[in-house]
Formats: sequence, C-alpha cells, structure tokens
Amino acid sequence: VPNLKEILLIGFYQPNEELNRFLFSAQQEFKMSIRYLQEFAALGTGGGIYHFRDQILSGSPEAFFVLNADVCSAFPLTEMLNFQKEHGEPNSFVILGTTANRKQSLNYGCIVENEDTNEVLHYVEKPSTFVSDIINCGIYLFNPEIFQHIGAVFQKNQQDMLL
Repeated sequence: VPNLKEILLIGFYQPNEELNRFLFSAQQEFKMSIRYLQEFAALGTGGGIYHFRDQILSGSPEAFFVLNADVCSAFPLTEMLNFQKEHGEPNSFVILGTTANRKQSLNYGCIVENEDTNEVLHYVEKPSTFVSDIINCGIYLFNPEIFQHIGAVFQKNQQDMLL
C-alpha cells in the first residue's frame, strides 16, 4: 500500500513471547512500525478502534484500513484506495464485499448496493432472512471522520446500558 506508515494490531490477548517474536520479525521483514495495542476488556464491534483512536490518528492519516483478523487473503487494498479517491465523498468509507449464495449470506453482514455506483444503500448484520448475496469481507477503508460516528453510537450504547 503506497504511503503505509504503520500497522496497529488491536486485540484482547495478553502479549507473550511468541507475539513479541512475531512483531519483531514482521517489523524487520516489512521495514515499518508494527505495534500491538491490548484491550484490557472486550470492547465489542468498533470498540477497539474507538478506544485507540488517538493512537490511530497520531500520524494524521488521511485514511486507514481496518481488517478483521479472522480473514486471510490477498486483499485489493490499493484498489480500495483508488476507488475512494475516485468516488468517495469527504465522509464516505469503502467496504469490501464479495458474493455468496443465499444460505451463506445469512451468516454475514449483507450489503445492498446501487449497481451503477457501488454505493451501499442498506446494510444488515447477519440477517434472519435473505437480504442480498453481497456479503461483508470485514475489510474497511475509513477516513478519520468515522470516529465521530463511532463515538455517537458508543455514547448511545453507554446511555442505553445505564437505562
């Protein structure tokens, strides 16, 4: 990825010797900073990136990728950057999707898109009935403005828990 400056791994697991060896080896191989940020309590979907937003924003990135750790593949990250530059609005983000069959799609977040523009029209996380055969790959390209949206949801969830 052009201009990639740092990789942050966010997790709930206690760092250990194997993880430290992996981080050191990966830093040597890729010649860049790779850091592990530990959640001390499970923070839920989006909670980890919101909690570590100051770390993520410390280099003043124009954009940043979020990848779920249970997904392994060769990802079209450069293509996602190009797509965002060509089609993105100032507060938009890019989500990578792929097609699945009707039964498989019930196990994933489903995306309904405008076929002409690829704009997300509707999104349902693990629907109980068929919504779309386009599923979320767990790969996102965000602008820093996403933290305003995550923060609003996080605060609403906190208020709901208090009620």
